[in-house]
Amino acid sequence: MVATLDNVEPTSFTSANRHPQWCQAMDSELTALLKNQTWTLVPYHPSMNIKQLDVQNAFLHGLPNEEVFMSQSLGFTDTAHPNHVCRLNKSIYGLKQALQAWFERLSSFLLEVGFEGNDTALVSRFIQQIAECKSVSTLISSTARLTMTSGNLMEDLTVYRSTVGALQYATLTRPNIQFAVNKVCQYMHRPTVDHWAVVKRILRYLKGTINNGLALDRTTSMTLSAFSDADWAGCVNDRKSTGGFAIYLGSNLISWSSRKQATVARSSTESEYRALANAAIELTWLQSLLKKLHIYLPRAPIL
Repeated sequence: MVATLDNVEPTSFTSANRHPQWCQAMDSELTALLKNQTWTLVPYHPSMNIKQLDVQNAFLHGLPNEEVFMSQSLGFTDTAHPNHVCRLNKSIYGLKQALQAWFERLSSFLLEVGFEGNDTALVSRFIQQIAECKSVSTLISSTARLTMTSGNLMEDLTVYRSTVGALQYATLTRPNIQFAVNKVCQYMHRPTVDHWAVVKRILRYLKGTINNGLALDRTTSMTLSAFSDADWAGCVNDRKSTGGFAIYLGSNLISWSSRKQATVARSSTESEYRALANAAIELTWLQSLLKKLHIYLPRAPIL
């Protein structure tokens, strides 16, 4: 039982701080962030209106286009400046603008080293292969049972990782592939030929539905409504559940997500409530964003 508990991923700093291996992981992560000069400590000012930001991964190398502040990490407060806050110099995972900031910096670098904005020579062969393949009308089933050990390990891991990375951009306008893309993302560290077959099916589906997209209609309704759902212990590798949500402003879909939950749910009710909680967090953020745009909702959001 002790060995089993040690393998459970901690859900808070307090529980992680009890295990030497997690302390080492946190130290390494913080060292990398400091080495990359991800933030600068500055005095706190009441006008900063700091909110909680949960950082679950390493930094991105993007540069934010606006000033973003966050509190110092629990357990890693600077003893010389305990009341200072972190002003971000670079985007990090967990930040809404991180993806755009990373893309803008990558694009600028490629242009600086001689690439042209419309230069497709490096990807033309791959695009041609997609164009010549047969399209399919369906994605993977929501009950598909992929495992970490299914199939033989791929010889070229880069092609899997780069393709799946590109598919994440497609989810920005194609919410219907969110579940499938999230599924193949879970095997980036050890992709097999079976996982690659699912990736190719996603590409074949995109080819057959290339003219599909989000329909944004003009509407007078300003009602913000959210729908959430979750399976229970759907992942055969770690028995974690997958939850998701879709949020509408009037009749227009404006936000969506499908991802594996961080911890194992002990019941289907627990996994459903976690999906509800994630939807509520997104609703709260959207309310704040609309308020900054001077758009005020006539009634409370519906969840």
